Amino acid sequence: MKYNKILIEIHHGLGDVVQIIPLINNLRKNFTEAKISVIVASSIHAEILDCTGLVDTYYFLNLRNMKFNEIIKFIRQIRRENYDIGILSPISNRRLGAILLYILGCKNRVGEVSKADKRLLIKNNITMDGDNSLHKVDRNLNLLKPLDITIYDSKPFMNINKGNEENAKNKLDIFDKKDKLIGICIGTNPVEQKKGFNRIPYEAKKWEIENYMELIERLTNDFNIILLGGKKEEQEIKEYEEKLKDNKNVINYINKTTIMESAALINECDLVIGGDTGMLHIADALGKYTLTIFGPTDPKIVGPYSEKSNNITLNIDCQYCYGTDKLFECNNRKCLNDITVEQIYNKAIEILN
Repeated sequence: MKYNKILIEIHHGLGDVVQIIPLINNLRKNFTEAKISVIVASSIHAEILDCTGLVDTYYFLNLRNMKFNEIIKFIRQIRRENYDIGILSPISNRRLGAILLYILGCKNRVGEVSKADKRLLIKNNITMDGDNSLHKVDRNLNLLKPLDITIYDSKPFMNINKGNEENAKNKLDIFDKKDKLIGICIGTNPVEQKKGFNRIPYEAKKWEIENYMELIERLTNDFNIILLGGKKEEQEIKEYEEKLKDNKNVINYINKTTIMESAALINECDLVIGGDTGMLHIADALGKYTLTIFGPTDPKIVGPYSEKSNNITLNIDCQYCYGTDKLFECNNRKCLNDITVEQIYNKAIEILN
């Protein structure tokens, strides 16, 4: 069947957006003339997808910040397009997501929807059971199976434009080009714990800042380092700022670059180190070697996807509790706190050699 207008829903995090790129890529290769539109959470996510050249139109959906009249405008705008097919991200709320695609007027709808939810959608649904043990990239690609199309490639990819590339090179001019460059992303997004009507941020995936500082000190004996992060990380690193300024092999770009500027800097790196965060997925999509520090999340499901991906994770009894109540009951985070600087340093040296 030929689809002329395709709508994809992925209004989630940065890493989730990167991991749906292979699905979009295969749709584009099978339906070369189709209009492909994507529902994302913010303009940052649209900028990431723009680096692929695959998407024609973006719609922005952030229910927490949208007023009622904005939601109505959003629905009307999409319904006017009369999309042939809507594809629901496997990590979206199945019931609400299925209803959303129905309200948006998609003639056919694809998603991991349970039998109970099928009744909500009346007809024209292509549904399947989800497999939580699959990597998110593979789980996304599974949504294409009912369409009976060819899968050409399964890897996320991005391309940095010339302007951002030249800007990044200029920012790194002070470094000796002979030395290898390591990017370190010290932040991770907190997990939200729901308590009544409140959402409490919980730093479930964070390797402590003291560990990063010790790692940086050791690595700068042989390599150049750039530091990346946002406002939260800027506060965390304040007490170390003077020490970092004195180190000629470190440039601190924390909260000094946009996401796309950070991506362009990452594109110049030989290795990128960090926790389970979207910037490591961007590095992976740019073809960089990555070293990701995993705690409660499972790298086989959410880790960077390519063969250049490397992970450090501990084999403990309570491993990979993300998505369960145990995550918030934990009072020692052994899965992260017991990962040593020595382990990360040795793995980094192994990769770079």
